Amino acid sequence: MTNDQIQKSTLLTVGLALCVLAGCSSNSPTESILETPSFPEAYYLETGMDTYQRGLFTRSRDYWQQLINGYPSSAYVPLAELKIADSFFFSEQYAEAIEAYKNFLAANPANEGRDYAELQLANSHYYLYKGPGLDPAPLKSAIKLYDEFLGSHPDGVYTPVAIKKRSTARTLLAKHEKSVAAFYKKQGMKSAR
Repeated sequence: MTNDQIQKSTLLTVGLALCVLAGCSSNSPTESILETPSFPEAYYLETGMDTYQRGLFTRSRDYWQQLINGYPSSAYVPLAELKIADSFFFSEQYAEAIEAYKNFLAANPANEGRDYAELQLANSHYYLYKGPGLDPAPLKSAIKLYDEFLGSHPDGVYTPVAIKKRSTARTLLAKHEKSVAAFYKKQGMKSAR
């Protein structure tokens, strides 16, 4: 082997080793690609907001998530997290919205959007209720969350909405309980065992 061939072989070996090491440092083959955003932060913010306002919630979620992944220390991350939760809510994906609002609240304990997120968390539980004769657990959770919200924000901007929703949830729960009682009465039973 000539000196030139040895140098090329050494460079090739070092290059391959670096590629292997770089690949081993990542949990995902695309992780290193996602770390370097393709566009400026403002692009993800504006495009996420634009698609959200047009009702393209799945697409907006992608832009919000790219903003979070590409700019994790951005001042807009809490907004992106909240908009991801909202995009689930307005897509009527209430179970996913519950998790996203919980994540937002856990990550942002002092955020100015906290009261809104707490109300939306309660609303998500409320809308999970599927009607009389079906599991009333979402209503019970919603009522509990509305009560907590009203205890924390008795004079807040969203208080009238929470009061109205809590009242409606209580009415629905009472109707549910009446329908269960009527069922057992029809069956000749005094109560569920």
